[in-house]
Amino acid sequence: MALEGLSGEIKPEDYNKACGNLRLKYQGVTPPVARTEAEFDPGAKYHIPSNTPYMRYFLARIYQFQFYSALCKESDSKAHSTAARSTTRNQPERNSRRC
Repeated sequence: MALEGLSGEIKPEDYNKACGNLRLKYQGVTPPVARTEAEFDPGAKYHIPSNTPYMRYFLARIYQFQFYSALCKESDSKAHSTAARSTTRNQPERNSRRC
């Protein structure tokens, strides 16, 4: 939409409609209520006027999952080694399989 808007293919009065069409095409979502051109939705989102790339959020989600997965694996291995030593002390084994 940005290039079409800058090139003049999309007129300023149609920005909201074009953004809604892109949102439907790529994300499969529509606004919960009908929107007019007077309500410029993209301008209300910080990332649009500041030209902040969404790639950082996409990568952050992947890194977050990898970090969480590594922590789960690490805690699971420590739980098993600790459980093997603590069974003689009548301590219940800690299960970290909820990860």
